[in-house]
Amino acid sequence: DPALVNGLQYQLTITQTGAGTFTLVGGTGVTITGTATIAQNTTRTFVVNLTPAAATFTSVDVGSYS
Repeated sequence: DPALVNGLQYQLTITQTGAGTFTLVGGTGVTITGTATIAQNTTRTFVVNLTPAAATFTSVDVGSYS
């Protein structure tokens, strides 16, 4: 996407309310940095960096959900 030529950054928080552990997995051009698992009743916050050729998800915070 030409709009991403200078990059785009945003914060993403995922909450796992289901049973078990959720694992974030990167495909082609996607890098996960730090912890990529989210346990039951837990939130994990990522800083997402997008460029035209790649995406990087960096884990920056973890919290609880009840």
